[in-house]
Amino acid sequence: AVKQVLAGKPIQYVVGEVPFLDVVLKVNESVLIPRPETEELVHYILTQWRPEKCATLDIGTGSGCIAIALSHARPQWTVDAWDVSEKALQVAVENNNVNGTRVNFECQDILQAKDTSKRWNLIISNPPYIPLNECKDMDAQVLDHEPHLALFTPNDDPLLFYRSIYHFACTHLEENGLIALEVHARYAESVAQLWQAQSQWRVHIAKDLQGKDRFVFVYHQGTH
Repeated sequence: AVKQVLAGKPIQYVVGEVPFLDVVLKVNESVLIPRPETEELVHYILTQWRPEKCATLDIGTGSGCIAIALSHARPQWTVDAWDVSEKALQVAVENNNVNGTRVNFECQDILQAKDTSKRWNLIISNPPYIPLNECKDMDAQVLDHEPHLALFTPNDDPLLFYRSIYHFACTHLEENGLIALEVHARYAESVAQLWQAQSQWRVHIAKDLQGKDRFVFVYHQGTH
């Protein structure tokens, strides 16, 4: 294990698991290592969004961290989770079983989402948001070991996934619902503007514990 860490492998992959809020998740190089900022996103939901029942969709679930933490804390909610990676979903399903949660996982690409009549009260996502040209500034541990599919977006379209989530949410979010997004600090305003153009949305940008614009919350008009 020491040799692997000295060679640059993230310690979370060496140990094979990581705590996330009140659950412990298995991780390998098929999934991103859950970040503290994502814990902040889930903590916000658990403290600020308190419906008794809530149909939830986690888009780009990876290890299942968001979906499983929500299902663990709110067992009365129904939680669906999508990812385009079959390998990531295998890890997420194992984490679901280990933690005794009841998340419904599906292989689904939000960029080409299949039409469905289903609607959700909460749509939450931490999608890829790092432009490829920023990789030169990133830690080698991340670049060499974590899945690029879950990290990067095209340089010429940093809002690619958010725009797809926007179009999907416009027809699949229940009235008085909430959209909760983790975002690149540089593009928080741009993500918010996707919804601000229409009067039925109330948009709030929130900072993470490091003071960076990290979260965009979009409330359907009439939500408190």
